[in-house]
Amino acid sequence: MRVEDHFTREACTIHVDAALPDAARRMRACGFGSLVVVGDDGRVVGMLTDRDLALRVVAVQDSGARTVEHVMSAPAVVVAPDTPVDDALQIMRTRGMRRLPIVDDGKPLGVLSLDDVLGLYSTCMHDLTVELRSQRDHEHHRGRLEAAREALERIYEDVRDRLRYTAWYSRERLFDEIDDLKDRAQKALEHLDGG
Repeated sequence: MRVEDHFTREACTIHVDAALPDAARRMRACGFGSLVVVGDDGRVVGMLTDRDLALRVVAVQDSGARTVEHVMSAPAVVVAPDTPVDDALQIMRTRGMRRLPIVDDGKPLGVLSLDDVLGLYSTCMHDLTVELRSQRDHEHHRGRLEAAREALERIYEDVRDRLRYTAWYSRERLFDEIDDLKDRAQKALEHLDGG
């Protein structure tokens, strides 16, 4: 599984020189807890999270810093769209990130969030559960038919044994009926295996 099939295809961006109040307003307008920070050339240079705003603004207030550049997380940790999801998740885990920008030639395409990854794994687990349940049901049904076939075999053998000692039945006719029953049981098993 590649990142390109699972990331949020919106990258809410802000310029590195933007004022902090503008960044907070942009974050609220986008409805995301993070912004991808870009430079003059449109390439990703960092990330600004709601946590950065909450914790770092107080620390830089006395220094007079008022722009995104002073509180953003940099340098930017990014991945390409063809990155395997497991690799992206490993990066997020080791770096303590909840959001990872997806870039092409340094320019943002979107963001892979921890929620995106959890949703993907949840879907995979659901699909696996459905497949396993289907296999289990198939095996259960097959087991019942096998038991029925074995019961028919026992009946068949019992009837054959009895017929050896019984002269008043038409042996050939009864054997034909029994063979027909066996053929039907075999066809039922073949149909199950084919379906």
